[in-house]
Formats: sequence, C-alpha cells, structure tokens
Amino acid sequence: MEAFLEFPRSYRLGCAKFYSADYLFAIETFLIDAESCGEALALARIYAEQSPYFNPQIPDFACLIRVRQNPLVPNLGEPEGHL
Repeated sequence: MEAFLEFPRSYRLGCAKFYSADYLFAIETFLIDAESCGEALALARIYAEQSPYFNPQIPDFACLIRVRQNPLVPNLGEPEGHL
C-alpha cells in the first residue's frame, strides 16, 4: 500500500505590524489557509483591517503585513504588502 503525503495549503501570517509614523504600536498574528500566495496576502489584508488596531485616523497610520510560508509546503514564496 502506497502512502501519499498531502501538504497542507496553510500559510502563516507572520505578522501585521501597526505604525504611527515610525512608532510601532501593535503586532498581531493570524493563521491563514489559502491556495496561493496572492490569496493568502488578500486574506491577511482582510484580517488586518478587522483588527482593533487598524485605525486610519491615527496620525501617519501604516500597516505592514507579511505572509510566511508553511514550512511543510515546499517553495511557495513569502509575499508582503502595505495597507
């Protein structure tokens, strides 16, 4: 009997960092299950925007999101983006 190993599709959101100017005031992490790097980044953005720390009214607000690859899934890349 042959055993087949199926890799999980999961990506980890390494972090969502929330800034006011150069001041980092919060970091959150999320688990994301996605088919592709692009889908994982899109879901990370949604999760970051739902955070209580996401507040565009904060002076010089910025949010950096980074999606890190699941270590069990070979070579899928690590996208990042700014909100």
